[in-house]
Amino acid sequence: MTLFKQIALIVSMGVMVLLVLISLDNFQRTSHFLESQMQTSAQDVATTLGIAISTTNSGNDKAALETYFNAMFDSGYYSRIQLVRADSSIIHMKERAMSVDSIPDWFIELVPLAPAVGKATIRQGWVVLGTLEVSIHPALAYAELYQNIKRSLAWFALLFFLILCVLWFDLHVLLRPLKKVRDQAEAIHENRFIKQTKLPKTTELRSVVIAMNHMIGKVQQVFNDQEQTLARCQTLIYKDEATGLGNRKYLLSQLVKLTAEESTFSGSIILFKIGNLKEISDQYGYEKADLCVEKLVAILNGRISEELEEHCARMSEDEFALVLPSDKQGAGQAANEIFASFKEKLSSQLASAYLVAGSASVQAGSETGAVLAQLDMGLSQAISEGVYAYRHAGETPLVLPQGKSEWRQWFKDKLANNGFYLVAQPVFDGSRQIIQRELFIRVNDEKGQLVPAGVFIPMAQVLGYALAVDRMVFKLLDNILSEGGNPIPFAINLSNSFFQKADALEDFTALLDHFQAKGQQLCVEASHQAFLKSPQMFRKIASAVKSKGHRFGIDHLDLNISMDVLQAVQPVYVKASARLLDDMSENKATGAYQALSTLTSALDIQIIAVGVDKQELADKLLALGVNGMQGNLLADAELLM
Repeated sequence: MTLFKQIALIVSMGVMVLLVLISLDNFQRTSHFLESQMQTSAQDVATTLGIAISTTNSGNDKAALETYFNAMFDSGYYSRIQLVRADSSIIHMKERAMSVDSIPDWFIELVPLAPAVGKATIRQGWVVLGTLEVSIHPALAYAELYQNIKRSLAWFALLFFLILCVLWFDLHVLLRPLKKVRDQAEAIHENRFIKQTKLPKTTELRSVVIAMNHMIGKVQQVFNDQEQTLARCQTLIYKDEATGLGNRKYLLSQLVKLTAEESTFSGSIILFKIGNLKEISDQYGYEKADLCVEKLVAILNGRISEELEEHCARMSEDEFALVLPSDKQGAGQAANEIFASFKEKLSSQLASAYLVAGSASVQAGSETGAVLAQLDMGLSQAISEGVYAYRHAGETPLVLPQGKSEWRQWFKDKLANNGFYLVAQPVFDGSRQIIQRELFIRVNDEKGQLVPAGVFIPMAQVLGYALAVDRMVFKLLDNILSEGGNPIPFAINLSNSFFQKADALEDFTALLDHFQAKGQQLCVEASHQAFLKSPQMFRKIASAVKSKGHRFGIDHLDLNISMDVLQAVQPVYVKASARLLDDMSENKATGAYQALSTLTSALDIQIIAVGVDKQELADKLLALGVNGMQGNLLADAELLM
């Protein structure tokens, strides 16, 4: 029962008790007054009429008595007037029936009123002729009482209605802050934090709101502290203290992410080596050597500040890596530009310093170790050639189209002939039970060799076929659903470009509805970067997924980005690099993983480690309490028939 109903019930009971008490008291007073008034009136009339009859000696005159009696009946509410001898014989009598039909019986029984009788002695000279009796019927009193009670009830009803209206309005205004407090509590349950800026004037409510705001502030501060801890972790683990660039671990983490199965990256990595750096340090001191390093760092920082998709890191004292979304030709051009800038910045004392560079291709599905091996080979070839030499190592064995026109025809053929297919890699929980199967789209070249999505998706985006590829994924997934027998949910990863295409929502919503109708749960995930680029569409799609009974997750959790996405989107799970989670447990980053665990556990979010490729790493993750893992060590991706 609401507070208003409870108070209204109490007020109603009070009003009813008050009404009963006032009515009873009013009845008693009024009835007594009316009874005495009728008795007085009856006696006065009897006395007056008796004097008139006695003085005129008309006691035996029937005509005179009739005249007197008629006059009295016409002027009052009398039921009977009679003149009675001492032997009870009636000399003359006049009476009429009094009606109380307009008054309810229950009212007459509730307020019993006896008829009032007035008496007077009639004399004929000195002889007593008889007794005059005048009776007044209580019908008039009943009518007056009945009208009085109706007026009282009407006023009580009106006042009661007005009281309830005022009560409802006051409670509606006074309890508005409590409603907001309820909204705050529900928001906390949903891991959202809302403060009331307008404090109520009522002292009790004001104290409640202030306490609630204080508690929310404390909880929000806990989350902020955990985010700051994670940010410091990123600096401690992945930053080179001397230059501010990423270190070797940072580059390896980026390569793991860029070469992942679901990655759409296709580009190159260039490794620069500063020649004669040790000789400059020996001849001019370490300050000059550091100055030489600063020149190269300034050039690299200038590039990555303009190109958000480029990453650079310091691999060793004199080696620096640059990852960029360019092919072999673009990587060579970038290397020559950096060579030219480095020459310009060198002073006469640093003229002996120079650069050499080697590069390798980076694509989705590539082995990180193989990429690093090719990179070392390219750098070795460049060093053997001398000053400012550049070499690109390794060529892809895939048979791929050359030029946009060939790629356009390639997409048309593959889409028309159903050349794409799906593979699935299982995701396990801590007890090695499969909790989902992540899907990847694949295609084969003319030789039947596997072409990872990271190779053709970037070109699909350039040529405008990205939406067609997404629809192909939905179609293939729908076909799998039609076959039935899939109790384990599938997981699909939405590309960053998906969130800029409103046309894709219709097919995507239809897919969600189809899965919901079949009673099959679907896991939908998108990268942390996608939220940064399209936060509104990201929230909209996440809400649509969860409203249909499916699960939404965030892939590639990035510690460089604010963790606000966890509160804003409320994902069911997040996927993070297994090596990142391992690095977060190191001594110099003490508390980092605990901070992440606190954030996710408080929001009921599951952590899934991806890229688990060694048993030692899997054991460490289990010891940390990671309850979800995915990687080639556990299971390879399998073709879905």
